[in-house]
Amino acid sequence: MSERINSRKPELGQVIPLIALMMIAIVGMAALIIDGGSLMSNRRTAQAAADAAALAGAKSLCTGNESGAISVAHNYAITKNKATTSVETIVASVDINGHSVKGIKVDTTISNPSFFAGIFGQSTLNAKATATAGCYHPSITTHLLPIAFYYNQPPIKSDSADCTDLSKPCDIINWDYTTLFSTLGSTAVADLPLNNIYVIMNDVKICAKTVSGPIVCNAMAGNPEGGNRAWVDLTQLAVGSNLKQIIKNGVSEPLSLPSWLNGEPGVVAAVYDDRVYTLLPPIEGYESLPYRLVLVPVFDYFCQYGNPDVRCPDKWTAGDTTEYIVNVNQPSYRLVGLAPFVITCVTKNQSFDYGVSVPKNTGVNKTNKAQCPGYASYLQGLSAKDTPQKDAIEGYFVEGSPLDQFTSGTEGVGVGLDIISLTK
Repeated sequence: MSERINSRKPELGQVIPLIALMMIAIVGMAALIIDGGSLMSNRRTAQAAADAAALAGAKSLCTGNESGAISVAHNYAITKNKATTSVETIVASVDINGHSVKGIKVDTTISNPSFFAGIFGQSTLNAKATATAGCYHPSITTHLLPIAFYYNQPPIKSDSADCTDLSKPCDIINWDYTTLFSTLGSTAVADLPLNNIYVIMNDVKICAKTVSGPIVCNAMAGNPEGGNRAWVDLTQLAVGSNLKQIIKNGVSEPLSLPSWLNGEPGVVAAVYDDRVYTLLPPIEGYESLPYRLVLVPVFDYFCQYGNPDVRCPDKWTAGDTTEYIVNVNQPSYRLVGLAPFVITCVTKNQSFDYGVSVPKNTGVNKTNKAQCPGYASYLQGLSAKDTPQKDAIEGYFVEGSPLDQFTSGTEGVGVGLDIISLTK
C-alpha cells in the first residue's frame, strides 16, 4: 500500500490583504473616534461661543447701538471664547416670549488640524454653530413702588456723573445684582459704597451733581423739566388709593408704559413707616438681610397740568397712555421704564426707621443719632440755611435682578431691567 503524498505547495501571504483591509478599517475608526470626538467638542465650543456672543451683543443692542452690539459680540466670540471666525448680523425682528424685537445673529466656526482624517484628504476640521438673541425693555407690571423717579437723576454722591447739563444724558447707574449683594453682605454699614447710592426724597425734585461740586436741589416749580420724586396716583389700577397697600401688594391691573400718571398730592409720611417694608417679601437667597427689592417706575417728562397731549404736545408721543390720569388739574409724569431698586434704608421724620443704619457720630454720620448712610451723606451736603428733608428712601438700582418675572411688554426704555434671551 503506497503512501499518498500531498504535492501542493503551501500558499503564503494570503493574510496580507486581510491585514491591509483591517488597517484601513482601524485608521477609519481612529479617524472617526479621534477626529469625530474633536469635531463634536469643537461643535460644543462653537455653540458656546455663538451663544455668549449673541447674548453679549443683545445686551449692547438694548441701548440701540447696533455697531456697538456687533463689536461686542465679535469680541466675545473671538477673544473671549476662542472662535476661529465669527460673523455677526443685525436681525430686524426676532421672537422673544411672543414679543417681536430687534436681535443679533452670530455664526461661529472653530477650526483645527485633523489627526487621521488628513489621510482621506480632510486636513482641517471645521465646526460651525449659530445663535440669535434679542433684547427688550419690559413695560408692564403689577409689582412696583408707586414713585416716579427722574431718569436723569444721579446718585447722591456720584464720583463720575455730571448731570448739571440736562441736555446731556445722565443715565441711572446700575449695580450688578449679585455683585451688589456680595458687597452689602461683606461691608460694614459705615463703609457702604455711597458714590452709587440713590436717595429718593419726599419733596426734593431736581438734584444735580457735578463731579467735584455740591449737590444742587431745585423745586419742581423752578425747573419744570422733571424731578426725582413723585408718589404717583394709581387709583385707576388699584382698589382704593392707599399707597401703603400698593407698596405691599402691588396693583390689581397691570401698569403699561409709556403712560402719564398724576402725582399723588400732599406729603405721604405713612409710606415711610418701617412696617410697610418689613412686610414686603424678603429677597430670595438673602432673607437674613433687611433689604427689599422693588420696581421703581422711571419718568422722562413732566407736565405741569392738564391733558399732556394738549398741554405738553412736545413731550407727548403718539401711543402714550393717558387713561391713568385722574385729575387734569394735577401735574403728571410720563413713565417710560421699570428700574429694579434695592431698598437698604428708610428715613422717617429725619430719623432712621428701617434697614441698616450708621451709628451716631460714626463715619459719614455726623449726628447724635443713628442715620441711614445715604441720608447722612445728604445732610452733609446742605448749607446752614437749607431745611433738610424729613423723609427718604435709599438704596441701589440694579440690573440682572429676578424681578423680570413680574414684567412683560416691549414698550419701555432701558433703565436697568432688560430682558435678554436666546431665540435659537
